[in-house]
Amino acid sequence: MLVSINWLRNFISLENISNLKNLNYGLDYSEFPIDKLTLSGFELENLIRKKTLEEKDLIIEVDSTPNRSDITNFVGFIREIKSIMNLDIIKNPVYKEIKNVPNTINLSQNCVIINRENLNSFLIYQISNVEIKKSPNWLKKRILSHGINPQNFIIDLKNYIFLEWGQPINLYDLNKLEKLRKNKEIVEMGTCKVENYKNVQTSNFLEKSNSIIKNTNKIGLESIIEKKDCFIDENTTNVIIEYSVLDKKNVLKTNKNIVFQHFIKLACLLGKTKLINSKLIFGTKTNNTDRFIKINFSTVKEILGKSKLSTNKEDQLITNEEIRGCLKRLNFLIVTSGEKSCILKVSPQRAELVKSELDIIEEIGRIYGFNNLIQILPRIKNLGTITRERKIVELIKNELIRAGFNELFQYSFSTLENNKNIKLQNPLSNEYSTLRTTQLPSLIENINYNKNQRNYSCSAFEIGRIFSKINKNENTMVSGFFGGENYRSDWNNKVQKLSWYEGKELINGLIKVFGISLEWSQVERNIGYEFHPGRTAFLHLYKNEIGIFTQIHPLYAKKNNLSKSLFFFEINLTRISQLKNIIIKKYIKISIYPKISKDLSFEISNNLSVKRLLSFIKKEFKYLNLENLELNIDIFDNYQILNLPRYRKVGFKLSYQSILKTLIKKEIEEITELLEREANKYINMNK
Repeated sequence: MLVSINWLRNFISLENISNLKNLNYGLDYSEFPIDKLTLSGFELENLIRKKTLEEKDLIIEVDSTPNRSDITNFVGFIREIKSIMNLDIIKNPVYKEIKNVPNTINLSQNCVIINRENLNSFLIYQISNVEIKKSPNWLKKRILSHGINPQNFIIDLKNYIFLEWGQPINLYDLNKLEKLRKNKEIVEMGTCKVENYKNVQTSNFLEKSNSIIKNTNKIGLESIIEKKDCFIDENTTNVIIEYSVLDKKNVLKTNKNIVFQHFIKLACLLGKTKLINSKLIFGTKTNNTDRFIKINFSTVKEILGKSKLSTNKEDQLITNEEIRGCLKRLNFLIVTSGEKSCILKVSPQRAELVKSELDIIEEIGRIYGFNNLIQILPRIKNLGTITRERKIVELIKNELIRAGFNELFQYSFSTLENNKNIKLQNPLSNEYSTLRTTQLPSLIENINYNKNQRNYSCSAFEIGRIFSKINKNENTMVSGFFGGENYRSDWNNKVQKLSWYEGKELINGLIKVFGISLEWSQVERNIGYEFHPGRTAFLHLYKNEIGIFTQIHPLYAKKNNLSKSLFFFEINLTRISQLKNIIIKKYIKISIYPKISKDLSFEISNNLSVKRLLSFIKKEFKYLNLENLELNIDIFDNYQILNLPRYRKVGFKLSYQSILKTLIKKEIEEITELLEREANKYINMNK
């Protein structure tokens, strides 16, 4: 919402706020006192400087949480500012002539109880002999500050009331309404659902459950869209004012009588006309029962905890008097108060949102200032520990993700039924009636499923449990598959498929995170018709079998339209965790400082390989002996020059990073220029 500082000054003395004593209309966002607004649930979006009718104004754009719809209008915002900053509202009338308008309006004459669906209240009033004219400057300034262009006093007043109270009011030309009706005695208005009204032409956003105003053959959306045939114009003399409060499920109620009376007072003042009570319709089915809530001081102290500002030196808890002070600032009426508790009457503005003691305590903390409460973590007597197996699982998982693998989550059940599998007494389905003894078959199923979905990405892993009927135990396994796609190892090599030895090296690198090396042995038996019998190996650690590595069978791959270079592995993490020689790798903290990257491009002869040039640049960097500075070099370009067949272009990205400080650009440029000079000398020597 938008809040005008000039408008705010009419209700609150901003001079009492230290930050705003010398308010400058050129105030910057960073200079505005936003700490208290932020801690109370507001967000300061923007400060807008503008001039309305030759008067400088500063517009604050604020946002609030969805549960605080009561402060999305000017009156609600003022109430909130008053509570947050403990200020007094200016009681002197802004416009002295308003005191001549009657303070009360008798709504009892010609009352008719109306039971309309989705309505809490429905009020209609008529004013006659209206002279449509321009609005006074004060009214124009109010709506212009919110980006609304003035039209005439009655329309502008409607917009003003909406900004001030957040409640829409509909206006109709009575003479135009009467032309639409055969009976001209009383204008009948009410609501119904769209689905109950057959002759309604709805727009795309209007649902069947929406409420609409019905009047003969003209339809308007309840409290949002008025009837076009009944608009107010310069010829209007008789005005119907319609005010509706929908059910709280759709629109949160405000103080309906105040809003309605306020509009009528101002309309009569500015239009210099009289009220006509004879055509008043007033109906309500709102339950106006007051809400009372008991607050236990001990509960408040227990939830909010210790305070930095508390005068109680013994326990530093918020005192009973401070609690009562916060409640008064929040406009809660304290009906009764004792040493241990008090009973509150909830203000009508907060009745829909404040329903329990916990809601009240949250409000007390917000007004008292959450920043004034001491942050104390609860004491824990016993700390849990992470098992050795769990640490190994997390380490392997991170290594595989870093290598580009996707993680799978699959059932621990199997479709196979044999003597080795444990049969379930109450299976989910006949398809999953046993516990699995290996994860490899489910990986094959996963590959086939993804292939049918046209997802050909072939690098994934699963960490799960397998079950042994013979040994009567279960183990945590990591299994996965990779390969199947053509790749280029670097710019100098051709596109190729993954080989058995490259796959083997990947598994060796995976186990090296434990600081050990694998032992390999050939499998003499066939582990399944899906796998290559001649390219299957057992994995050993210290003569303990811990897993298996295999390649897909070429006949199975051809039959199922799969790549022949698919590799599978399965490693027993439970057994690894039981080995005493395993070292769980500890990672050092990564640098928190940003990198600086520089690109270098060279034209080199075919006599000089890119690998040799790359090694030379790395050696030259080491000769500089720059402590705590790391350099990483990547090749981003490598191509043959068309007009110069004996030469090629190669591009390197040099990434610098320090573990101690933020790098200076000038310093890195000097290092890069030095490396570039030495590289060019090396290139000239190898032409």
